[in-house]
This record gives sequence, C-alpha cells and structure tokens, in this order.
Amino acid sequence: TSYYNVIISYPILFLWKSLQAQLPWENCQNPWNTPRCVELGGPDQLHMMMNNSLLSVSERLRTPADEFFHNEILQISDGIGSPGGIVWPLFVCNLLAWIVIYCCIINGVESVGKVVYFTATFPFLILAVLFVRGITLPGAAEGIRFYIMPQWSQLTDLRVWADAAVQIFFSLG
Repeated sequence: TSYYNVIISYPILFLWKSLQAQLPWENCQNPWNTPRCVELGGPDQLHMMMNNSLLSVSERLRTPADEFFHNEILQISDGIGSPGGIVWPLFVCNLLAWIVIYCCIINGVESVGKVVYFTATFPFLILAVLFVRGITLPGAAEGIRFYIMPQWSQLTDLRVWADAAVQIFFSLG
C-alpha cells in the first residue's frame, strides 16, 4: 500500500503543477533543465560531423517533460553514495494520499462502500460528459464518419501492414 501511495503522489503533484499559467515541462528555460534538453517541435534528428564521420547525438537528448520528472519531481541523486534529501513536494502529496485513505476507511466497511459507489460511477460520468462534448464540436460528424467508414484502398499499402506488425510486437511485449 505504501508503494502505491508513492506512485499516487506523482499525479497529485503533476495536477498541482499543471494549474500554473505556463506548464513547467513546456520548455527548457527552467533551473532543473540541463544543456541536453531539447524542446518538442525542434529538429527531429541531430547529427554531428567529426573526422568525416556522421555521428548521431540525439540519443543523449532529453525532452523538457523527461527532465522535469527526473530532475525536479524525483530529484534523482548521483548514486547510492549520495542519497540526497527529502523531496518536500512529494512528501506533502504522499501525506495527502494517506489522509484521503484514512478518511475513506475511518468508519469501517460502510464508508468504504460509499467511496466505491463514487469511484465506480464517477469515471463513467466524466466519459459521458466528454462524449457529449466531443460529438457537439464542429466537424465531429466528419470525424465519426472517417472512423466508421473503412478505406479499403489502405489495405494494399505495405506501410499500413508494417505499422500493424509493429503494434502487434509492442502489445505482445
């Protein structure tokens, strides 16, 4: 249970950080970013020429979101020799998760049943609201028609079959 609460503290902290006017993982102009940070929408692949050899340097680059998670949220230390300190925002979010659990089970099984009613129905309510909002947007009919109507000519394209095979391998693990 304690491990699960640590994992739950990440989305709580992300939710809190996402309420800012500018998302902190949008760009590379933050104190936790490194010189290897590359913003999305930039060059797709970076290469460098050395001694008439082509070198790819993009494997070492990181997105702002990746650096935000590892350098700001987790604050990963250099190794086991330097354990670092307490990450106070994560500590507060973990404490908040434990308080929510305590409030849910303070009165025993009866209160847990009420919580389950809410947590089981609320996601479906949100999905229904998003569905109604989605089908009332301009161009929704064209999008639904595109989704439902098959394009038989695409079945002769070899790239479609290659992409399908890649997805199968990803889903198989």
